[in-house]
Amino acid sequence: MSYRWKLLTALIVLLSIFICVMIYIHKPIIQQTKQPLIKKIAIVSTLKQGTYPISSILYGVVVTPQNYQINSHLNTDVKTVFVKEGDYVYENQPLIELDEKGIKKQIEILNNQKENNSLNINQKSKELKTRLSILKAFKERKEAQEKIYQRNQVLHEKKIISTELWNDVEKQKQKIDSEYLQEQIQSHKIQIEIKKLNNENDSLQQDLDELERDLKDTFIKAPINGSISNITATEGHRIRPNLTLIEIIPNDSYEVHVVIPSMYQYSIDQFKTVTAQTQSYGGHSVQLQFDHFLPSSTANPYGRTAAFKLAPIESRYFHINQSIVMNVFFPPIQNAYAIPSDSIYYNQYIYLINQDNQLVLKKVTKSGSFIQDEKYFSVIQFDSNPQYLAYLVSKFPDAVDGMAIIPRQLDD
Repeated sequence: MSYRWKLLTALIVLLSIFICVMIYIHKPIIQQTKQPLIKKIAIVSTLKQGTYPISSILYGVVVTPQNYQINSHLNTDVKTVFVKEGDYVYENQPLIELDEKGIKKQIEILNNQKENNSLNINQKSKELKTRLSILKAFKERKEAQEKIYQRNQVLHEKKIISTELWNDVEKQKQKIDSEYLQEQIQSHKIQIEIKKLNNENDSLQQDLDELERDLKDTFIKAPINGSISNITATEGHRIRPNLTLIEIIPNDSYEVHVVIPSMYQYSIDQFKTVTAQTQSYGGHSVQLQFDHFLPSSTANPYGRTAAFKLAPIESRYFHINQSIVMNVFFPPIQNAYAIPSDSIYYNQYIYLINQDNQLVLKKVTKSGSFIQDEKYFSVIQFDSNPQYLAYLVSKFPDAVDGMAIIPRQLDD
């Protein structure tokens, strides 16, 4: 019985081997081909320097002018309150005078310290002048002694002079060299002391400039026209920094508040030329004019909140807290470059194309944007003139600095 089982098992194994061999022989032949490498082709354009108009689509909200809360960063006493609740005040009209005695005392102390430093600097400078004169004389002595030393060295080698005389010459040279070195060290110490005093005076001047600004800030003036709605400041009482002292209700109609991105770096006079255009629900086109920045907007990390005037005749087309889309027009940027906005990486880099058709990542400063032919363009500036004038328009997800490309012009 066991012989039959062994024979059956052997037949099954042989049959299995036969089937595997036949499957291997008749398997389909799959041809493997290597995919050709796709060359990186980029659309490039040329940077053109010029003056570009700046406009931006921003979102604003219609508000009634909120009460202006006036505070001070100083920690001092209230000396005089010039107004009372209900008074109508005009822009730059004095409202409160704060006690300036503490600030004047600090200014006096710093001025005295700076004056003492200046006296020390003058004294040290005179001393340094004397030291340099002595040093010059020692240098001449050292050079003369060096010639004597070299001449006597030759005589000593020829045994024309005695060893005792030669030793005296060496000692004299060492003495003069030592004295010259000491004068150099003393002169250097004085120069360091003068530099230290000058640096201290520079620091004192910065503190004095800040105190002078604080002194001006002791007179708090009205930033706008309006009526006094609330006064918390009391004469003779001490105030805490950034505590509201007076509130003013502006005597204006509706305003549109909008955050101006921080990249728009204009002076306040330039901002006064900024205009905007929007449309009401009925399709009525409305022009707006920049008026001022909100005092509390300087701490906003995204930019400053600006108020655009809405003329009383235009107020009928809007309602409070209405969100509107504004096309804001800024002064043009000179000596800048305009490129499609989608060519900028991470909002601060573009790829330039060098003479070897390689990508070169370059940091830029985005100064604004505008729309042309329904396309968004960014106005950029460089810290220095770009070395290459061609820039990358189309982007690769795997683009890296130094990558070789085949450039293709926009008009191809």
